[in-house]
Amino acid sequence: MDLFFHEVVQSDIFWCDQLVEPPPPANPSAFSPYTNRLPSQDRGFMPNPGNNMNKRVMEFLRRSWAEPSQIQEFDRERGFQHMLSERMRREKQKRSYSALLSELPHGTKNDKNSIVQTACMRIKELVKYKQELERQNGELKSGLNEKSGGDKAGGTKIRVKIANPTSGIDSMLEVLKCLDNMGLKATAIQTQCSADQLFAVIEVENEIEAADVEKVIQWTLLEAERKLLPNSYEGKLDWLS
Repeated sequence: MDLFFHEVVQSDIFWCDQLVEPPPPANPSAFSPYTNRLPSQDRGFMPNPGNNMNKRVMEFLRRSWAEPSQIQEFDRERGFQHMLSERMRREKQKRSYSALLSELPHGTKNDKNSIVQTACMRIKELVKYKQELERQNGELKSGLNEKSGGDKAGGTKIRVKIANPTSGIDSMLEVLKCLDNMGLKATAIQTQCSADQLFAVIEVENEIEAADVEKVIQWTLLEAERKLLPNSYEGKLDWLS
C-alpha cells in the first residue's frame, strides 16, 4: 500500500487538481439555442410579478368603477320607477277589464279575450238597436208633424182681454178651467200681462165658433174678478172686435 502511494506521488497525475473543461463544440447553425429565461433577466433585474399584478388590478378596478355608488343608485331608482309604472299599468288594465265585464251579459268568461270578443258583439248589437230606434223616432216625428199640421189647419184661435187684472195667474187658471169644462183642449197659449191689462191668445184643436167661446171666457173672468175684488170689477172687460 505504501509503495502504491509513493508511485502515485512521484507520477505526473495528481487527483486533486481541477480538470480543465474541454472547449465547446462548434455550432454550425446561425440560430442560437433556446433558453428558458425571462426577458427581464437580460435587463439586469428580477421582476416581482405579485406586486405588479396587484397594482394593475387595482388600477383596472379604479378605472372601471368610477363613482359606483351614484351609478348603482341611478340604476336602482330607474328600475324602481319602471316597476311602479308597470304595476300601475297592470292595475289600471285590470280595473278596466273588470268594469267592462260588469256591463256584459251574465255568464261571460273572465279572461281578456272573451271579454273583448263579447264586448265587440254587444257593441254591434247596440249599434243596430240605435239605428232601429232612430228610424222609429223619425217615423213618430213625421206622424206628429202631420197631425199637428192638420190640427193647426182645423183649430180655432180665441182672444181674451181684461183691463186692470187683479191677478194674471189666477185669471189664466180660470180660463183653462173654463176651456176644460167646455171640452176644449188648448194646444198653444200666448199671453201679455201688465198692470194695465191682460191679453191672451189661446189656440184650441177643435173647430168651433170663436166668438161664442170668447163670450163665455169673458164672463168667467168677470166672475173671477168679482170674487177677488167684489167692489171693483165693473168696467174691467174690454171686448175685442
